[in-house]
Amino acid sequence: MIDNYYNQNISEVYEIEKKSFKNPWIKSQFSRYSMESDNSMSCIYSLKRKVVGYLMAEAILDEIHIHNVVVEKQHRNNNIAKEMICHLISQGKKHYKNKICLEVNCSNILALKLYSYLGFKKVGVRKGYYQDGMDAILMDLYI
Repeated sequence: MIDNYYNQNISEVYEIEKKSFKNPWIKSQFSRYSMESDNSMSCIYSLKRKVVGYLMAEAILDEIHIHNVVVEKQHRNNNIAKEMICHLISQGKKHYKNKICLEVNCSNILALKLYSYLGFKKVGVRKGYYQDGMDAILMDLYI
């Protein structure tokens, strides 16, 4: 089930973040993307009332910027990320946004395939953007 992301979900989201990344965001960063913020477009995905995925995004003028899409390891490959992004696309259209932007590690082949499948187009590269020296692929979707 997809729901809006609120500060009450931070602990569950942060646990998934810590398990998913070598260099996770710090817990306080998640407050910025809560629905208590005027420009938040973030959501969570729950199974049996437990958060198993999240999408952190914010509206900036007529665009939506995706900052993070994460699904717990044991729940990956079940279309959860796809459902959250499709939900964001729907919300973006409802709120008259024109574009969704994101950046993704060039080594994240599954994410690149998903974004391409959903219609995102590569629009640029940030060389050596990530701490491990990997490039960031910039992608946009006009909605």
